[in-house]
Amino acid sequence: AFMLADAQAKEAQERQKIARAILVNADLTDNLHSPHLWLKLPAEWDMQTFFNAAQRHRVSVVAGDLFMMTPSELQVSAVRLCLLSPDSREELIAGLKIIQKLLKRDIFFQWVLLFGQHQAMK
Repeated sequence: AFMLADAQAKEAQERQKIARAILVNADLTDNLHSPHLWLKLPAEWDMQTFFNAAQRHRVSVVAGDLFMMTPSELQVSAVRLCLLSPDSREELIAGLKIIQKLLKRDIFFQWVLLFGQHQAMK
């Protein structure tokens, strides 16, 4: 059991490094040993809209308000990223790249978000 826990801790650290390399300008929590991290959303994103946008791209994030007892406890708009949930680092990287594009609000990416890949490619 200790070997499994040690392996998971090491994998969490590696995935933290990957996340920080991709989400380089994002406002992230500081715990490098955690299996998840918190992403504070820019002012132009509200938590529910970001959650919905990520879901549409098959990226799972957890809205921060799920961790609060009352809505007034939520001081900032944030989502939790579970770094050990993806089966592989490649899957993690793909999801983090989508999150980065959402944060940048890339114009083409927004078109795809609204109308789908097929319509955007016409």
